[in-house]
Amino acid sequence: STATANVTLVAGVKQSIPSDGWILLSANRNTGVSGTASGRSIEETRREILTRNNPTWSTETPTGTATAYIYTPLDKTVFWVYPPADSSGNKVEVTYSRAPVAIASEATAIMVNDIYESVLLDYMPHRGLQKARL
Repeated sequence: STATANVTLVAGVKQSIPSDGWILLSANRNTGVSGTASGRSIEETRREILTRNNPTWSTETPTGTATAYIYTPLDKTVFWVYPPADSSGNKVEVTYSRAPVAIASEATAIMVNDIYESVLLDYMPHRGLQKARL
């Protein structure tokens, strides 16, 4: 399932998605210190392009507003911002995929979109029958 949340930028270029996430889908916009401001959009770029045009991009003067981000599937919970973030506590809005929550009982709600109801209804009996045959 997907979620959208504000991430407080830490000083520097390397940032992390929320702890319940397992993959970044996009970094959308700056939302200020409050997390409610509708700030500048953030554009995805590739590390090779940024490095080719500005080899010292990661050591530039930190600011509170990200203009670009880099993501690589090699480390799914991390992204890098440009220019480097300062320590002012500014936030960016990210969309990410949440890791599934363990189901403790039948009363626990499954946190997926309702569009998947029919798929789950088909899968659960199939999976139960497969386990019964083992």
